[in-house]
Amino acid sequence: MKHLRITEHIEYLRPRNEISRFLCSGMIVRGSGKVFFDTNFGEAKTKELLLSEKPDFALLSHYHLDHALWGGFVRSASDAELFLPLGEGDYVAKPDFFLERTSGQMPSAELWKQFVLEHLKFKGFREFRTYDGSFSLDLKKTKMVFIPAPGHSPGHMTAYFSEENILFTSDLGFGLFGPWYGFRDGDICHYVESLLNLKAMKPKLLLTGHDGVICKDIEGIFDRCIEAFFLREDMIREGLEKGRSRDSIVEDGIYFKNKEKAKGPLKGFLVDWDTVMFDLHIGVLNEGGLDFFFPGTGRNSQFRPIKS
Repeated sequence: MKHLRITEHIEYLRPRNEISRFLCSGMIVRGSGKVFFDTNFGEAKTKELLLSEKPDFALLSHYHLDHALWGGFVRSASDAELFLPLGEGDYVAKPDFFLERTSGQMPSAELWKQFVLEHLKFKGFREFRTYDGSFSLDLKKTKMVFIPAPGHSPGHMTAYFSEENILFTSDLGFGLFGPWYGFRDGDICHYVESLLNLKAMKPKLLLTGHDGVICKDIEGIFDRCIEAFFLREDMIREGLEKGRSRDSIVEDGIYFKNKEKAKGPLKGFLVDWDTVMFDLHIGVLNEGGLDFFFPGTGRNSQFRPIKS
């Protein structure tokens, strides 16, 4: 794991192979209290950190398991108060609810169930409080404000340090693959609106859940992430206008290209997630498309497309 001291009070931690291991990057924030935020580094390492650091607060940015599995370790390894975004409690408390909302009747539902319950060993957890955008933590030497950024998930939260002008973006998708919204509770319009709102804050430094630390061309990073939604919508619209089927467009990939290279159950997951993203785009197109909801946003000479 890589440890990076951002300020005297903010430490950014990034595990190795976080995507393939279903982990994420997170923070330890030290002041008058100690806060863990999105510290899902695997059971052994997370428990070790909880035992050694003894945090007062532990916060999850959203329910997706690469960010939330560590919530099940908090009470067994610390006395920290555990917080989950408002409206996402049933996802972590009820495995059956989680499975229904993330796979439902999709073709790979049974394989996803096996992966979640047997490989990731998700059992659910119930001892937590909820938080929303009205919540903040004044740690005397620094202050954390929590800003809702829904779309990736219904309650997805970011953490902002106003004095330092540093934003922890959680899972907004600034990497080469762009934004992800492969569960049916994703919302494209909310996602774009969240990105626009956070961009308008003009943060000087981004700490991300999967894409490291970003300190250069931050407006451009936001622009390219927003652009991805418009490019995907264009691709879907153009495919349909040419008479292509839903399955054909999904096979080419909304988010995941070259799915034929995937092995085992992963390929089925990728197809299902791309199918969901296709359907979410169709829902927006049926209401007029992104240009209707966000006129003047999206395709512009200043934007550079995300490579897939």
